[in-house]
Amino acid sequence: IFARWSPLRCVGAAVLFGGAGAIGPALQSVGISWGYHLFNTVPYVLTLLMQLVMAYFLGGLIVHLGAATLTGGMTAGFFCWLAFVLTTQMVNHRFSRQPWSLTVIDGAHWLGVMLIQGAILGWWNSPA
Repeated sequence: IFARWSPLRCVGAAVLFGGAGAIGPALQSVGISWGYHLFNTVPYVLTLLMQLVMAYFLGGLIVHLGAATLTGGMTAGFFCWLAFVLTTQMVNHRFSRQPWSLTVIDGAHWLGVMLIQGAILGWWNSPA
């Protein structure tokens, strides 16, 4: 999704996320010891930003569906997980020959994420 099926964008995404994880140890290896731990947080900051993007679009979907209730938000989160997250994970895990147990663990994790985000966004957007 980040690269929109473009090989150059895939390389850019790999450099962004890989570089984010490697900058802290790289700075330590050249003798920069102050602040290196802040660079180790970059992958987590990027993850947080991507979660915010996901929540933004899920919230927009909930509002446009008119499902701005706790259960409506959870239902929207479930169907987004089923239609997009789980199917993408299954394809990716099969191509990378990951064990089914990993697919189940990752799928359950992302189901929880989508249900919690949907519940919060549905409850937050519900009319008082």
